[in-house]
Amino acid sequence: QDIIDDRIDVVTRGLLGLTVTCARCHDHKFDPIPTKDYYSLYGVFASSTEPTVLPVLADPARKASFQAFEKELHAREEKLNQFLQKKQEELTARLRARVGDYLLAAEKMRRKPNTEEFMFVPAPEDLNPRLVERWQRYLEGTRAGFHPVFGPWHAFAALPAKEFAARAKDLATQFAANADPGKRINPVVARAFAGQAPTSLKEVAERYARLFTEADQLWQKQLQSGGGQSLKDPGQEQLRQVLYGPDAPANVPRNDLRRFLLDRAARDQLKKMRDEIDKFQANAPNAPPRAMVLEEAPTPYEPHVFLRGNPNRPGEAVPRQFLQILTGAHRQPFHHGSGRLELAQAMVDPRNPLTARVLVNRLWLHHFGAGLVRTPSDFGMRSEPPSHPELLDYLARKFMDDGWSIKKMHRLLMLSSVYQQSSDDNPRGPQVDPENRLLWHMNRQRLDFEALRDALLAVSGKLDRTMGGPSVSLTTPPFSTRRTVYGFVDRSNLPALFRTFDFPSPDTTSPQRYQTTVPLRALFLMNSPFVLEQARALANRPEIASQTRSDRKIQALYRLVYGRAAEPEETALGVHFLQDHHPEPSAGPRPGRALNALEQYAQVLLVSNEFAFVD
Repeated sequence: QDIIDDRIDVVTRGLLGLTVTCARCHDHKFDPIPTKDYYSLYGVFASSTEPTVLPVLADPARKASFQAFEKELHAREEKLNQFLQKKQEELTARLRARVGDYLLAAEKMRRKPNTEEFMFVPAPEDLNPRLVERWQRYLEGTRAGFHPVFGPWHAFAALPAKEFAARAKDLATQFAANADPGKRINPVVARAFAGQAPTSLKEVAERYARLFTEADQLWQKQLQSGGGQSLKDPGQEQLRQVLYGPDAPANVPRNDLRRFLLDRAARDQLKKMRDEIDKFQANAPNAPPRAMVLEEAPTPYEPHVFLRGNPNRPGEAVPRQFLQILTGAHRQPFHHGSGRLELAQAMVDPRNPLTARVLVNRLWLHHFGAGLVRTPSDFGMRSEPPSHPELLDYLARKFMDDGWSIKKMHRLLMLSSVYQQSSDDNPRGPQVDPENRLLWHMNRQRLDFEALRDALLAVSGKLDRTMGGPSVSLTTPPFSTRRTVYGFVDRSNLPALFRTFDFPSPDTTSPQRYQTTVPLRALFLMNSPFVLEQARALANRPEIASQTRSDRKIQALYRLVYGRAAEPEETALGVHFLQDHHPEPSAGPRPGRALNALEQYAQVLLVSNEFAFVD
């Protein structure tokens, strides 16, 4: 449930600017979003599953390297399948031997429906609650009419415990006679109640357990002798179907096996093997590119409102559909598959301008440092009104008219006169508009972590612009020169470097980059081996190394780092710095050695505010 909740949160806050997940347990306290609408969206995402094997983006060339990858992947998957097959056989064998225990536990669950109280009902410790639930659902399906195998069970289970012994005699006699043509009982089950009547429901469960054990033994014996596909005795075959039929509670689906394993060691081993396969597919250099997609579930999930957000307390059924507040009277339930396509179409419907407003506000935030709406992920009742509502609506309409082209919107914003303003101060501006809401000058913005790292690599001439490919480590030497967007991010263990530069937590949605000023950032830039490498490479670029005069070296550095010519005073300071240090060694950009004078000066420029800020 939490995974689906996170997907709803990312989609609705990211694209609609609405905190829909606040309606998970009750109607939204501030915005007109009922909890029914939350579970309508829940049904959409619950009807979508992650494919076991992600589709290949393009048919890879049948090279030897790819064939080697396929061979290794097949070997790993075969090992996993053998492990699953073994554990599945062990699990189903145990389940078929414990029918009596699961019958009793399922009846206790039936008497305490939709609550956590069942978890406190005394039961054998090694019974899996999920398997008990499977048995309970199976038995519910046998209540319609009179089931030849479980009809007697339901009748005995309906007797009050205090009156069981007295009233069970008549039922046992009736079932043993098996004389009612409208309620014909399986003859094997009928014989089990001939003679002495049961005195408790537990004894009834024990008799059923013996019947199923006998049927299973007959089947195993027939398999060993090479018999047919069914037992000859119709009554025994009917019992065997309860154990081996396609809907049998003991037939745990392979995909759900991990949830039903009682052995923690087996669960851990299964997770380890799957993780190793995932890592191999993600990191193998000869692996083909794959699409990160969802697929439609075979049967769409029919959502119910979970009372107080508790999945064990399903309430009113709701259809899969879009939010009422954004559709009005023309809202229609989704009918095609999971409804994801219809959801996407509803979000970009021209009658719903909210999506366009949210997206153009995010683009404005990216370029200007503050959005027209200050809360980019919350356009609800608690958000501030937009500073320029007419401008926001104009941009949203323009965005939709241009086919939702982000590229065109970038161009429109960056060619505007307001974007091309400088960040120079105006003595009167802070008095009239201290927060610069009226945009009387450009907001000064600091480069975020990705842009700063890429800028360091770009000016040093080492930036690898190759597109696509697997992720790479950014924090361990030898340092990768790939763009930071390809850096590997471990959600459970975010490196300290990322946090130092205000990288957002990958575990939650982050509406925007929040900026802090801490000493660790400056210490990193002054002492990091990565930054020192870029300073060496920058100082040894041909445009600089080919200069014979110190002043020209300084001027070339300024052009590369700042994109401008050095002022005379800056040139003089740079020349003075070079002259006051020892003569430059000719060791070249060898990693590990101390920086020479020019390389030190290059590092000074790289760690300056002018390099880290966009004015």
